[in-house]
Amino acid sequence: MVHKIFIFQFVNSYASFYYVAFAARYAGDCTPDLCLRSLAINLATLYISQVFVGNTLELLLPFLSYQYKYFTHIKKATGNISRPEIEYMLEPYDLLESSIGDYSEVVIRFGFKALFATALPLTSFFALISNYIEVRCDGWKMMNVHQRPFPQGCQDIGAWYSVLSVLVSVAVITNAGLIVFALDIFPPQYSLAFKYWVFILFQWVIFFIQGVIMEFIPDVPEEIDIQLKRNAFIVEKLIEQVADDDDTDVVATESDDLLLQTYPLVGGYFEKKL
Repeated sequence: MVHKIFIFQFVNSYASFYYVAFAARYAGDCTPDLCLRSLAINLATLYISQVFVGNTLELLLPFLSYQYKYFTHIKKATGNISRPEIEYMLEPYDLLESSIGDYSEVVIRFGFKALFATALPLTSFFALISNYIEVRCDGWKMMNVHQRPFPQGCQDIGAWYSVLSVLVSVAVITNAGLIVFALDIFPPQYSLAFKYWVFILFQWVIFFIQGVIMEFIPDVPEEIDIQLKRNAFIVEKLIEQVADDDDTDVVATESDDLLLQTYPLVGGYFEKKL
């Protein structure tokens, strides 16, 4: 479902920007310089409107709904309203629908930054400010205008990881096209075939660098990996009572003085008696 939603949002969000970047000049709507300038202005306008208008609506609508319920119940109440009753009036937070909406909003915003960074390099700065405001607004929304959701654990971000991976690859191709075909940085004597070779070579150089970075920088740091393995070993031996591989006849005995040592990130050992 996440992939279907993103495909729709990708076309709905980026189609007009791709048109301005690559097709508007051939349709006679603008000159190459004006097309890129228009693309940059649209990106800046989009980020500013998302920061102020989008977050305002996202906070204001559930807050107004809560205020309406609150004052409606105040008129009907005969005594003091308790805090649980007040929280019951807040808007429910749907873990599936709301989380997908929050993720898609951040991913689409990342796409604008990554896909068209060549047209407006300041999009990275705009994205930083926008994401900071988004995090603070989402935190305030969860604490003040929504009912507290039931916490659920998860291993990672799920299908959104593959969405971001595809988006990064598309961003490399898009920026290569902007540099080679939209910026007009090559003198007129260079043939179209030469530009295509530069376009292809640029992509593969970036993909190679991306692959090297992904290979040499692990997703899980070594210190965290060690702690996870040690935690799994401790759970296996002390809680699940799994026998050692080299001596299956040894029976686990109870002891009040069993010493458990864990390896911290900084400083000596933590010791705890079980």
